[in-house]
Amino acid sequence: MSWQDIYREHELWDVTAETLAVLEELDSPSDEVAQLKALLTRIGAFRKKPDPTLTVHALNIVLQKVRDIEGQTPDVDRIFAANSGRSDRASLMDELARSVRSWPDSARARIDSLSSEVEHAEAAATSLGERVIEAENETREKIEKYRQTAYETIDSTLDQLRAAQEDIRKESAEVVESSRKTAAEAADEFRADIQSLREQTAGVEDTVEKQKTRLDDALNTIQEKFDKEATSRDQAWDQHVKEREKKAEGLFSSLEQTNKEAQGILSALSKDSTSSYYSSYANVQAGKADFWRNLAVGAFGLAAIIFVGMTVMSFAGLGADLSWWEVVGQKVAAPGGFAAVGAFCARESGQHRKQERAARENELILTAVHPFIVHLPEEMQEAIQMETARRLFVKPIEKDASPGKE
Repeated sequence: MSWQDIYREHELWDVTAETLAVLEELDSPSDEVAQLKALLTRIGAFRKKPDPTLTVHALNIVLQKVRDIEGQTPDVDRIFAANSGRSDRASLMDELARSVRSWPDSARARIDSLSSEVEHAEAAATSLGERVIEAENETREKIEKYRQTAYETIDSTLDQLRAAQEDIRKESAEVVESSRKTAAEAADEFRADIQSLREQTAGVEDTVEKQKTRLDDALNTIQEKFDKEATSRDQAWDQHVKEREKKAEGLFSSLEQTNKEAQGILSALSKDSTSSYYSSYANVQAGKADFWRNLAVGAFGLAAIIFVGMTVMSFAGLGADLSWWEVVGQKVAAPGGFAAVGAFCARESGQHRKQERAARENELILTAVHPFIVHLPEEMQEAIQMETARRLFVKPIEKDASPGKE
């Protein structure tokens, strides 16, 4: 199993996800809990991209800290409380942050962390929407229940009134039958009873109408309040979504700017590396030129010494028995041979010196071009960089200044 597989299958990632899920279920409004969620999200983002600097030992240390935090849930206050058993009184949150602080801060980890935060925000928004819908349904059910109860009360009151009216009619008939009064008296009493019954019925009907009006007013008030609250919730939700979108756009703009800066740094490093190569090549050519120059100076010096020595020997009378062509051969052959060697060495020294000058020129161009164009518009920077690349790498190779000729 490779170190990447060991890294991805480490227990830290599952324990971190479980702890984060427990904190999400708590739904605590505390800012410290939100900070802890963000830290756990950042730790989980390192699972997708194995980092060679995060050894198994480092992962085990963070795993122990996460397990300690998981053991304190759901009592989150103990996670942020100072530890009296430590000399620095650091809390579990401080210990975890201190362990993760030395981890590399890569652009990929930031993007994954940002994506996780966006997913959590979307999940929270979805949960909020579901709660709003549930509250709306409960309110509607309560309104319908109150309306049904009112209708049942009104029907019951009407039934009681009808029963009372029927009882009154029966009692009136019994009174008329038992008293056997005269027709006029009975008619008067009956009319009085009817008038009283009508008044009572009118009073009951007025009461019922008032109750209906009051119930309608209450229902209208509740409906208006609910509509206002729904409108307020919709406006708050729209504002929240706009703020999140604006924040996301700002984060993506920051990432794009960071990417541009990273590309500039990579370009500068590439140029520094190329200029360093030309500098090293120029130093090598300078050493070779000095070597061939020393050989040329030595050969010319030997030729001069031999020529002067032969001349002094002729004036001293040495070799007087030699013929003229032997004398000429001694005075010309040996000095001429060393002089030819010196000329060859001088030519090689000149070739290496030309290569050194060409490399120094390229090094100077590569070193000076970036500071020169850093404040120019991007179009001009690209044009100057293309022209510099064409001049350095596309120009015809001269035979006497070829880097490949040693």
